[in-house]
Amino acid sequence: DKIEKQLKKHLSKLRGRRPEGEVEESITEEELEEPIIEVERLVAKPMDPEEAAMQINLTNQDFIVFRNAKSQEINVLYKKKDGNLGLIEPAG
Repeated sequence: DKIEKQLKKHLSKLRGRRPEGEVEESITEEELEEPIIEVERLVAKPMDPEEAAMQINLTNQDFIVFRNAKSQEINVLYKKKDGNLGLIEPAG
């Protein structure tokens, strides 16, 4: 009995060991979430990408969120570092 208890104790210790170099990190959900600094609500106006491009150039904004008049999907038009415009459309 004594040897059996020692064997069980030894085996449970072996099962609890982690491979060398592996560290258990405990991160809470709160640590994973970045704080939201500011919330801005906007109305995504229906327009085509060309109209959004004119709007972004007139207002000197870096991006504009709009509802694509043809697809009715929310799109984002943004200024790229090279000065051109990029369009983000939802996939699927």
